[in-house]
Amino acid sequence: MNDYINAFEQYLKTKHSQSHYTQIAYSKDVSEMFEYFNAEKIEIMSISEEHMMRYVTSLRERHLESSSIARKVSAIKHFYQFSIRQKWINYNPMSRIKIKQKRQNMVTTLTFDQVVTCLDSCNNSIVGERDRLIFHVLYACGLRLSECATLKISSFDMHQNLVHVIGKGDKERIIPFYDALKDELNDYINNVRPQFMKDNHQTLFVNQRGQALSMRSIQSIIESIGEKAQLPFSLHPHILRHTFATHLLEHGADLLTVSRLLGHENLSTTQIYTHVSVEYLKSQYHDYFPKVK
Repeated sequence: MNDYINAFEQYLKTKHSQSHYTQIAYSKDVSEMFEYFNAEKIEIMSISEEHMMRYVTSLRERHLESSSIARKVSAIKHFYQFSIRQKWINYNPMSRIKIKQKRQNMVTTLTFDQVVTCLDSCNNSIVGERDRLIFHVLYACGLRLSECATLKISSFDMHQNLVHVIGKGDKERIIPFYDALKDELNDYINNVRPQFMKDNHQTLFVNQRGQALSMRSIQSIIESIGEKAQLPFSLHPHILRHTFATHLLEHGADLLTVSRLLGHENLSTTQIYTHVSVEYLKSQYHDYFPKVK
């Protein structure tokens, strides 16, 4: 076993272009694979594709990140490619095994000017005022679409500027809001919403028949606002949630606070927004750091 690994390590050092640290990781990954099959009493050069699929399953059962599993698979593929060249084996049992890695997509957000443009795109009809408030609540409170659709009038504490939200798993969280939103809420509740109402119920956002707006209807309203504002991308409610988090981080809020306001159980979920803050920090650095002339 050691002879195979030593020969592979020498090959990586002299013939391969990976960095020193990647070479160390590859060697370690292959050694771990050897130990696994040694415990199973399976000869390394007699391993089948089925054996390898079982090994990859064992990696998943250890709850490793898909990127880590992909690297281990790559290391083992390289080992068996080397083994074929050395004529130790006739085929690569890893050749058809592929690991799909999760893509870390950059989140789409609005600039503050785009937020203002979207708000201004709503007209002053009662429908326009309702739609503006839906957009404003999603942005100012960072709500999920489902949370927005289930808001009640009683969800809002107008004295303390707080909204009580029922999120995933029926968990309640409390989110503060600013006075400008409070003024819009009061106007909608007292003057706009009653013009829609036919039945007596507490759901905040209603259609022109007085019935609770569905999530699909709210999504369509937000998409329409984005089109009227001529945004360069399709607007959906979750972008407003992304924007809420990003704007807080850009203006100095800490990650834990933002995580709590969003209702995330794990801080790691909130970390998708930190790349935007890094870009903001870079711009602030270049704008304000004194340069040596």
